Amino acid sequence: MRFFGLIPRKPDITPQWFHDHYRYPHGALGLGLDAMKHYVQSHQFDTPLLGEQQRRFEAIAEGWYDTPEAGTALSTNSHYVAHLLPDEGLFVDLPRLKWLYALETQHVELLSGTEADRRWSPESVPTTVKLLQFLSESDAATLAGDAKALGASLAAKRFVRSEPHPSVYQVDTPAYAAVHEYWWPTYSDLLAGQEENPEAWESLVRLGADSPSLVAQAERYR
Repeated sequence: MRFFGLIPRKPDITPQWFHDHYRYPHGALGLGLDAMKHYVQSHQFDTPLLGEQQRRFEAIAEGWYDTPEAGTALSTNSHYVAHLLPDEGLFVDLPRLKWLYALETQHVELLSGTEADRRWSPESVPTTVKLLQFLSESDAATLAGDAKALGASLAAKRFVRSEPHPSVYQVDTPAYAAVHEYWWPTYSDLLAGQEENPEAWESLVRLGADSPSLVAQAERYR
C-alpha cells in the first residue's frame, strides 16, 4: 500500500526554510518509522509549464507499507507521536494537509532501451523529477484511458496510476479519486519532452480546479 501526504507550507515561513526543514530534521526523523518500507520526499518547484495552483502543496510525503493496517497505524505509532507529530507544526499548514492511502492499479515502464535507461530507475537513483497529479473523480475518468500514451509522447520514463485503497475507504471518502505520476531523470528531460509535444502536455494538465498538479524533485530516503 502507498501513502501520499500532501503538505502545504505554513504561510509565515519561506519556501527555502520549509524544504530544508522537511529534509532535515524531519526526513531523518521519518526514518524511525520501521513499518515504512520505502520513503520518498517529493519537493515542489515552480515551472512555467503549470499555473498558480502548482503551489497548493509544497511537498508530497510518500510511504510504502506491506499492509493497509501498517499504514493506517501511523497516527498511533510511538515514534511518530513522540518525534514527527510535534515537528509537523513547525512547517506544515495543518488545516490544509491532505492524505491518501492508495493502491497502484497501473505501473508502466516507458524506457527507450538505451544503456542509460537499462541502468536507471526511481528505485536505484537518489533523485528524479516527476509530475504528480491528484485527480478529482471526473478528471480521473477523463484521463484513465489516455494517461499512458500521453506520458510516452512526452518521453516520460515511467507512469503509475494509484487509486484509493478499497479496504481503507469503506466508510470515509478519499481526498482524491486517483493519483497519476510521470517520471523523468531530470527537469531538462521533462522540458525536452514538453517542447517536443506541447499539445500532449496541454492535454495532460488541462484539469479542473479540484485536481492539483505539481512538478517535484523526488528524493529517496529509503
